[in-house]
Amino acid sequence: MVSAVGQSSIKTVKKYSFVSDFNFTGEWQYLSTDFYLFNQKRFGKLINDLHPQSKRRYIRKIQEEKIEYLMITANIKDLKYFGGDLSYPIYSFQTTVDKEEGYRVNVSENDEVIHLIDNLLLSPGIANIDASIEGKIITDRTKDKVIRAVADQLINLSEIPNPSGAALSVIRELGKFMKNSSSQNVYKFNSTIRLYESRDFNKQFYSLDLYVFLPSDKKSAYIDTQKLADYLALGHDSEISREQLEELIGFKSYPYFAVVNYKSKYDSEDIIGDEITVTSIQKRRQSINQKYEQGNIPNKSTYLQEMKFLEFLEKFAELKSQVNTYRLNKKNELTSDYSRTMLLLSEQYTDLLKTFQSRETEFKTDANYLNSFREKYENILNKAGLYFDMDNQLKATKDLVGSLLLLDAESPSRLSYEEREQVLGRLYGVDLPDYESDNSLMKQLQAKLAELEAFHFRKEFQDKIEQLNRAEIDNASLLMKDALKEEIKLSNCQYCKKQVAECLQDFDVRYENAQQLDALKENKAILSKVQDVIYEALKKEHSFDQWYTYHYNETVVPPPHIELLKERYKELQTKRQIMEEFAKLDFYELDLDTIKEYNQNLKDLCLAIVEGYDSLCGKLPEACSIRATGIDEQ
Repeated sequence: MVSAVGQSSIKTVKKYSFVSDFNFTGEWQYLSTDFYLFNQKRFGKLINDLHPQSKRRYIRKIQEEKIEYLMITANIKDLKYFGGDLSYPIYSFQTTVDKEEGYRVNVSENDEVIHLIDNLLLSPGIANIDASIEGKIITDRTKDKVIRAVADQLINLSEIPNPSGAALSVIRELGKFMKNSSSQNVYKFNSTIRLYESRDFNKQFYSLDLYVFLPSDKKSAYIDTQKLADYLALGHDSEISREQLEELIGFKSYPYFAVVNYKSKYDSEDIIGDEITVTSIQKRRQSINQKYEQGNIPNKSTYLQEMKFLEFLEKFAELKSQVNTYRLNKKNELTSDYSRTMLLLSEQYTDLLKTFQSRETEFKTDANYLNSFREKYENILNKAGLYFDMDNQLKATKDLVGSLLLLDAESPSRLSYEEREQVLGRLYGVDLPDYESDNSLMKQLQAKLAELEAFHFRKEFQDKIEQLNRAEIDNASLLMKDALKEEIKLSNCQYCKKQVAECLQDFDVRYENAQQLDALKENKAILSKVQDVIYEALKKEHSFDQWYTYHYNETVVPPPHIELLKERYKELQTKRQIMEEFAKLDFYELDLDTIKEYNQNLKDLCLAIVEGYDSLCGKLPEACSIRATGIDEQ
């Protein structure tokens, strides 16, 4: 502290300090500092309290060393933009002497906030800037020291190569202070150390420190800070106002002040997907370049992020234009073949997604990207996804691209059965032009399909095919075949379908061959029975013919019931003849279905002949046996 009027001075005492628990990540690297001064009218009491002597002795001492004004200074440490420490006045109050009341301080009626620092870039790893506020009593004996200190600051600032607007504003304020000091006017700092004056900064309350000005011989002063602490603990304000502070603190005895710090981060200008066009991108590029040249974009890294994002927007604009062209053509029914368009959209959407993936890799540790720009990329990707969701063909194209990228990142072995089937369905879900086989995306698609289907076949169908190929032809293998046939119906794997189809075809051939052998075995057994039936039928026919000829001739007419039996007899005779013709066939030269058909016919004929003669002979036993007819066998 600077001594004034003997050994007396003003001291600043910290009464309260608060730091927000907001999560300030790395990109919150800009500091703003607001200064609030309260109880200005109590500066007179502060100076007079420095000397408890009688007014007369006080007046005599005044004649020895006269107080001319009270100055409040800000001292900021290690400001690289200004070559080191910076000290400058923020208030200067003229003093007068009254014989009865002692010193009076002519204060300002304006108690608004003073912005000491505005968006100052902090050094890496530095959370705050070391700053102190001092109250100084300036007498007629010490004012030259103040003027020299101000002059030293002006000299230091003048030596800065290519001074920034912030440096020039401080020079201007120091000049205004010297001018006001010479005229003994009240001075109030009304500029700021303003590095980046831009609406692209997002500001958030960081900390608050509360100080009181006291006479050097006064130990302390009580300030109730409980209400203030309770309010700040709620953390619901990004900024705090002078009115709020004054109401929450309520201290009246001496002048006091609050230093409120805010952290800021640079936020790139938001952009709406529907508004992105080639023209809007060009305007945005011009605006960014202009901001960078004017110093309103804080660093080259942020500028690089802006340029990278513009490249991404250009890709999105191309995609958006192609989607709109497709929808217009479809609405006007200009063609029914959109395979070439779907291929182009697949390429553009793939490029958009891969560009985002490359940004994720390139800036995986960049806080500016992770906490600011990444969300912008994701918003654009979400908008692109919505464009594709407007139409079934577009949605299928989006799914195809997503599946290709999934296979780039994941081995088929890491996918479940359901996931592999879903991916295969999506890869086959878009009609793409066959004549574009040399296209890089088409080559990638075919390569990924071959890899995925080969694994899917080995994993899900190869063992089942081999098992069916080895199986005997029986009911169990038939069930196995039917299960495999039903399973492959539900699969999207075209290679698997082909392999299973060949397996089922081979099985059907083996099954038919086995069936044919079984049918031939059955035929052999049936033919053996057929011969027996023919033999017995011929015997019955011989007996019936003999009996009928013996009993009936041209002069003897058989009764009706005999005529009825005669008709049945002729039918049985015809069936026997047909069966004899069937039995003469070479069944080994017939196909399976024909063999089965003849086997069934032979069985039916055998049964019909046997049952027919049983019925006929039961009604007319004497006609079925030569002995029974009374006619001797010839």
